Amino acid sequence: MDPFDRDGKADARPLFDCGEGTQVPIKAASLGVGHIDTLAVTHLHADHVTGIPGMLMLIGQADDERPRDLLALPTVCDYVGQTRKLLGFHMPFELRYHPLDPAGGTFQGDGFTLEWAPLEHRVPNLGFRYEEATRPGRFDAARADALGVPRGPARRALQNGEDVEVGGRRFEVKYWSQVIASTGSGQRPTPRRKAPKLGRQGPSDGEEGLVVAPMQGTIVKVHHAAGESVRANEPVCVLEAMKMENEITAPVDGDIVDLRVQPGDTVTAGAIIMIIK
Repeated sequence: MDPFDRDGKADARPLFDCGEGTQVPIKAASLGVGHIDTLAVTHLHADHVTGIPGMLMLIGQADDERPRDLLALPTVCDYVGQTRKLLGFHMPFELRYHPLDPAGGTFQGDGFTLEWAPLEHRVPNLGFRYEEATRPGRFDAARADALGVPRGPARRALQNGEDVEVGGRRFEVKYWSQVIASTGSGQRPTPRRKAPKLGRQGPSDGEEGLVVAPMQGTIVKVHHAAGESVRANEPVCVLEAMKMENEITAPVDGDIVDLRVQPGDTVTAGAIIMIIK
């Protein structure tokens, strides 16, 4: 069974970036590539794009004619198109090019949504946010039989989250926190997986002065010492992650009352860097 399956059925999944030799460990782990129907590329650096030709050829060996989508900046789309022409390799499927707006946007895939936004780097660069659509759970046929729900449209409606009435008896589907629970025979569906929002996220109430790490990385520069005053949106430190330097800014005006990092420190996503009051 494909390890990326959903209820026994292989899922369509995006692959983010494709450095040299990406297909080698995938083959070695017997993961298969049939579930990859979208390739999203962040930027035009060799360690992010040189594996694309090999990956496309590996997917093509499966004789799967479903079209694939390439989501990338126009320069990356041009690189892939020119490389295909130069190498002249055959693919049994259509590769659909989607040159992305560097300012940001969204793409609706098969069971998922991709959102992208610009990130700071030495070259134009995008960050992606992946969100799965809510999907139905498995249908409990034995319970449906016990409740007298006939096979056919009524059962399909229940699994899809719709209320039905059978023989004067009503079966309702209720919703709690984006998860559906049925009083009839449908099991709760799997809730969608949702990545954090791209860009700066505001702290919760009572935490306006917290400066937290948006991702795991290494602190390479701290602009202020404890006790110094800063203004909202003023840079306070630089976090390096995935070979990119990310400038962290102050969320509010105030004094740094607690500085918890110094250059060279490794921090996890959500770790407190400093407190401003």
